[in-house]
Amino acid sequence: SNIEKKKDRHHQHTQEQKAKGKSKHRNKQRNKKRNTESFKPSFDAPSVRMVVGSRQPKFGRSFSVNDIVVVPNFFCDEDDLMVYNSLLKELKQTGQERLFTI
Repeated sequence: SNIEKKKDRHHQHTQEQKAKGKSKHRNKQRNKKRNTESFKPSFDAPSVRMVVGSRQPKFGRSFSVNDIVVVPNFFCDEDDLMVYNSLLKELKQTGQERLFTI
């Protein structure tokens, strides 16, 4: 079958790479670019922290003023747009084009 052929080709390629003394892991480490400008670690508190909760009567965890608490399906099911459409209607009724600024 096609799946077995693909597995065989992958296995053969892996064996060839090992025979050459190369591994994907080492190549990835060698080609990895640094994603930072400063290498000094910061232990400052984050300005915002995302906390995921579950849909239960009580949150059950402590959180701070810098936390954003996300609770999937808190107001309604994911595909129910009633709350979104109601909020959108209220925003349009204000007549303001820019209610929020950053």
